[in-house]
Amino acid sequence: MNYTLLELIQQVTGELGLLPSPSFVVGNTDPQVVQLLALANRLGRDISRQYEWQKLNKEYSFTTVQGQSQYALPVDWLRQIPQTEWDRTSRWPLIGPATTQEWQIYKSAIISQGPNLRFRIANNFVEVDPATGGLDLSFFYVSKNWIDAGGGVYRYKYQADTDVSMFDDSLMLTGLKVQWKAAKGLDASFDVSEFRAMFDTIKAQDKSAQKLSLGSFPRNILLTEWNIQDGNFPS
Repeated sequence: MNYTLLELIQQVTGELGLLPSPSFVVGNTDPQVVQLLALANRLGRDISRQYEWQKLNKEYSFTTVQGQSQYALPVDWLRQIPQTEWDRTSRWPLIGPATTQEWQIYKSAIISQGPNLRFRIANNFVEVDPATGGLDLSFFYVSKNWIDAGGGVYRYKYQADTDVSMFDDSLMLTGLKVQWKAAKGLDASFDVSEFRAMFDTIKAQDKSAQKLSLGSFPRNILLTEWNIQDGNFPS
């Protein structure tokens, strides 16, 4: 179990010699504690943007409505995971994301329709074309909620002393020390190098990686002349 907010701040203040350590954080009026809380929230948001952390990966699915082209993004949407947008009804990937110029062509050109749905993300909406109904669409995204408040509740910042970050304790601890020293105008060069090395290590260990093939053909071939038998197909 990762540090709670209170445990994180107590550990940081202990390592920095900022004693006595606070007995509570949220609602504390001590300027030192207020600053550490603000820096911890900023640190978590910054780390969440640096990598496609597996704990923040979420799937979103919705069914299209005839004549409706815009669908709201999830409330915790931070950024899209590319090439995960699929039409599960037709079993086809969506074409996109389209640029503004491409979208204008789709909407204005004489011949612009095809069998696959096109999409773009604009104004916090997923916009599809054509506006066909009854299709189950799905994509993966990175959530902005990096705080586990317990009971299935997730947040994008600390709001209680019992809130827990989804990121590694050592990463949060070292990063918070870097930000505190930088805010105070102190030398943080050692802490910065430690944080960068730790960040790279934790990022590499966050999830498994694909094998890299040195062959001339990709290994993810589905159906081609290379893997379909000549005859005697099963009935």
